[in-house]
Amino acid sequence: MAQRGSFVVRPLTAGPERQAYAEVVLASFATEGDGGEATLLGRGWIADELDGPDVRPQTVRGAFAGDRLVAGYMLWTRRMRVAGVLARVGCVGNVATAPAERGRGAGRAMLLDALAEARRRRLALLFLDGTARFYTPFGFVDVWDPEHHAFALADAWALSPTRTSTRPAVPADAPALVALYRRHFGRYSGSFARNEAFMRHRLDAGGGGEVEIALDAAGRPRGYILVGSRRPEVVREAAADTADALFALVRAHARRTAALASAPDRLRWRVPADGLAFAWLADAVALTSEVARVPAAGWMARPGEAGAAADLAARVARTGRRDAGALRLVVDGATCADDGPGAPEVRLTGAVWLALAFGYRGVAWAAAQPGQRVPAAARRALAARVGGGPTHVPGGDWF
Repeated sequence: MAQRGSFVVRPLTAGPERQAYAEVVLASFATEGDGGEATLLGRGWIADELDGPDVRPQTVRGAFAGDRLVAGYMLWTRRMRVAGVLARVGCVGNVATAPAERGRGAGRAMLLDALAEARRRRLALLFLDGTARFYTPFGFVDVWDPEHHAFALADAWALSPTRTSTRPAVPADAPALVALYRRHFGRYSGSFARNEAFMRHRLDAGGGGEVEIALDAAGRPRGYILVGSRRPEVVREAAADTADALFALVRAHARRTAALASAPDRLRWRVPADGLAFAWLADAVALTSEVARVPAAGWMARPGEAGAAADLAARVARTGRRDAGALRLVVDGATCADDGPGAPEVRLTGAVWLALAFGYRGVAWAAAQPGQRVPAAARRALAARVGGGPTHVPGGDWF
């Protein structure tokens, strides 16, 4: 329990307090004009989010004015890949304030609480999908923009898988789905250390969407898609070992979408543009790709506890190429790489380092930011020692 301004922020107890928080979340969605999303969210959100396998007593937190809950948020501790290194991160989500309480400082109280929790838990960074401009005063910077690839529903019928069948996934498929996830997303910054318990929960709860699995002629799992529960024309996550498996999944998605009462004429897939799923789609159908870039909004990150953040930067630097040149790298005052006497010194803030590590911005941009020191002689070495992508947050990991 901690006093944050005029609010007390603390973990919520199970039962009435968590139910009150769920009602605040649903009321928040309902007032944001989501076109019925609150109703759909209410059906599966509590089971999908509040009862998840990674929810701990400290995860669900509320801001109180006296005995009255006015706002709440969730802070999951997860392991996420950043530039090839697994880091303990805090995922801030489901931030909601009761409509009548907005503008009174509850949001600020919750963010200050999240920062304090990051320090207490020694989390390397905080990660979130945020609304525009709210999070920048708390040190968050943009690190990734999702990309959508749309194609005509009619084009899906021209794809002709010959050796692959599909069916809805069941909890027993969890090991195979996790293996596919690791195989196809394990190289991306922004992907998580997904396990079988997480996957079984997703399949049981269903709040994050429906999973279709592809099986080859021998019955072996060769791919899957996660179809959005609120927008069934959207594939939120897709992985496939073969083009045949991908085409079978495209047709399965098309069948689901065509069965809707008012079926859209285009399908939308969220897949990384450097992955196999995108390549096979682009070889087969006409795609329209779109990235929405909104400054200071969407997927953002900031350093967490100082020691853990410095350790992450040092581990990333150790994985980088040494043949690109020597440097001394200092991030937020902590030395994260030191190639000895004579090495040019680079000084970065943690926020600028994160933009580089996720590949969101380049070294030339970093050198142009106020307060950074990036000598021209060290730029090639810096580019080799900060990671720099690729980045993709698979849809099943969104929070």
